[in-house]
Amino acid sequence: MSVQLDVPVLAGSLVRLEPLTMEHAVDLAAQGTGINAEAKLLLLRYAFESIGVARVDLKTDARNHRCRRALERLGIGFEGVLRNWSMSWAPGEEGMLRDSAMFAVVASEWPAVRRTLTTRLASASAQ
Repeated sequence: MSVQLDVPVLAGSLVRLEPLTMEHAVDLAAQGTGINAEAKLLLLRYAFESIGVARVDLKTDARNHRCRRALERLGIGFEGVLRNWSMSWAPGEEGMLRDSAMFAVVASEWPAVRRTLTTRLASASAQ
């Protein structure tokens, strides 16, 4: 995951344009445990409620359809695919570029995304 702390902050009329970008990998054994939702909740809460960012970008390998569906289910908006945008983490693709599917949450969407993440965590802990 890369987190850049030079972020778009709503401060009066001054808005910084550099995005805060989240990208992380979850081990297959941890998928479905709620750990991914909890990590997103903590990072997004910090970004929106502590730093006061205007938006958070999330990116994933464009081929990772499972992750893309998960982000969409959380209400995080798909914004497009950037070609040759990031280094590939896939085995056998060391040093190669990959396409990145870009998603984003803006400040006005954060309350709904927070509710969805909180509900998801409650469901995961009840199981």
